[in-house]
This record gives sequence, structure tokens and C-alpha cells, in this order.
Amino acid sequence: MKRAVTILVATMLAVSMIAAVPLGAALPEQDEEADDGDDIRPGERLGGVVGVQEAEIDGEIESRSFGIKTAQDRTDDARSDAVAEQLERNEQRLTELQQRQQELREQRDAGEITNGTYRAKMAKTVAETENVKRTTNASANVSAELPAEMLEERGVDAEKIRTLQERANELSGPEVAEIARGIAGERVGAPMGPDRADRAGPDRPDRDQRPADADNASAALEAAEDRLAEADAIVADAEERVSETDGDERAEAALERAQSNVENAESTLADARAALEAGDDQRAVELTQRVDEHASDAVDDAEEAIERIEEQTDDDRPQDRGDSDRENRGQ
Repeated sequence: MKRAVTILVATMLAVSMIAAVPLGAALPEQDEEADDGDDIRPGERLGGVVGVQEAEIDGEIESRSFGIKTAQDRTDDARSDAVAEQLERNEQRLTELQQRQQELREQRDAGEITNGTYRAKMAKTVAETENVKRTTNASANVSAELPAEMLEERGVDAEKIRTLQERANELSGPEVAEIARGIAGERVGAPMGPDRADRAGPDRPDRDQRPADADNASAALEAAEDRLAEADAIVADAEERVSETDGDERAEAALERAQSNVENAESTLADARAALEAGDDQRAVELTQRVDEHASDAVDDAEEAIERIEEQTDDDRPQDRGDSDRENRGQ
């Protein structure tokens, strides 16, 4: 299964959804009519939770993609390019996020949106800002390992990184951070993983208690489509890298599992679309969760294949450059 996705696109989309947090996390009971003060309708809260989770998944993918592009096996030129591109992207995003937060405040003050909608949408901006913080901090760490002249040629220096960090901190200050915690728990924007299972607190309902309607099911379906596309691109990256080597049985086996999981995700996604069209919204939501599981497994397997290839590349490198030099001088 060879997909026509270039390694550049695959790497930009790359890496992992790990275990997606349940779609309806953090839905404590609220008054359906309440929209004043700090109250928020269940539908508004759900929209905020979904928005935060989508931002977190996007952040996880981008963070791991940056890790791949700046790995030790890359050249200093390639790593410098990756840092410069990431910081430029982060600068643009911070400007967009600042504008979006200002627009939300103006819309709330003008009565154009409810306070609940304001809080839900503001929570997503916090998660997106945390994503920027992570890749900015990672850029700082990588920059410390690179020649200063290479970075300067690309407009990267410590002052630029520090400015971006300060801007991100301002955008996720105490006021908006408290709003985000009220919507989606204590660890908004934190790296995803099994330890996030308790993020929504004791009021999080069981999966079977979550409401399912056409809007929620449609949103879940769109999110599943995005995650599958991301997983597909990551698998394509693994295919590209495996094809460029002499072959490693473990890498090829992991790649085959990744391809199989992508196919299973595609089939399950088709079933989810059919369920939604038939009006079975609950079934559609359940199937999208299976899509996420298959996509996550595909990413894990693709990452394993890439790791095997990298191990093979490391094994093929000269272990002692000094011995090689001495042999050349002896000749």
C-alpha cells in the first residue's frame, strides 16, 4: 500500500495521537437555561471540550513532527531549517491567537455571544497557546546544540525565542488559564498520554452517559477523519523510509501492521458515516472512537518501523572514527 504523500507533507503532519481522550469529557450537570455569569450550558461545555481536545491532538502531532525533523540523525542544516520554520510559524500563530482572544472579548462585551460560548472558545485558544509554548521551548533546546552562525543566517537567536515565550505566557495568563481549567480540567494543553485519564475530575460521566446527537456525531466524525488523514501521512512517511533501506524484517513487519490498522480505520470510518446517515448518532460516535483507536495503533506501528530503520542506520555508521583515520594513514 503505497500512498502518494511526499515525505515533506508526511513529516509536517507527523506523529501520533497516542490515546485520544474520550470525546465528552467534563460534562457536569448544568442548568439548560443558564448563560449568565460563570454558568455554561452543557452544549457549550461540550463544544469547548471538543475544541480543546482537537487542539491538544494537533499539538501532539506537531510536537512529535518537530522531534522527527530535529532528531540527531538529521544534518545541522536540516535541523536549523526546522527550528527557523517552527519559530516563524509560532510567531504567526501567536498573532492570530491574540487577535482571536480580542475578538472574543469584544463579542462577549457586545452581547453577540453568550458567556458560555466565550469561555468554551477561549479555552481552545489556551490549548493552542500551550502547543506554541511546547514547540518554542523545544526549539530553544535544539538551538543550543546548533552552530550559532547557522541560526543567525536564518534569523534565529536567543532574543527571538525569549520574545515568543513571553508572548505565549501573556496569552495564557491566569484569567484565561482559569477559564480553560473550568472547561476541560487541570492539564489543558499538556502532552497527551495515559496519565491524562483523570484530567476531567470526578464529575466526568461514563462514556455511555454522554449525549449523542447529530451535531456531536458530525463533529466526532470530522475529528476522526482528520486523525485518520494524519495517521495515513505518518504511515506514508514510514513507507518512504523503509523503502530507502536495504530492508529490516522488524521494520517491515511493523509497517505491515501500521498499514493494516489504517485499512481497518478506513473501513470503520465508512461504517460511521453510514450510521450517521441512518440517524444512529450514538453508533456513529462509538465507531469514530474505534477509528481513533485504529489510527493510534497505526501511528504506534509506523513509529516503531521508523525507530527500527534509525537503529539500522546507527548500526551501519562507523563506531570509531579515529580507527578509520588511523587505517587511512596506514595506507
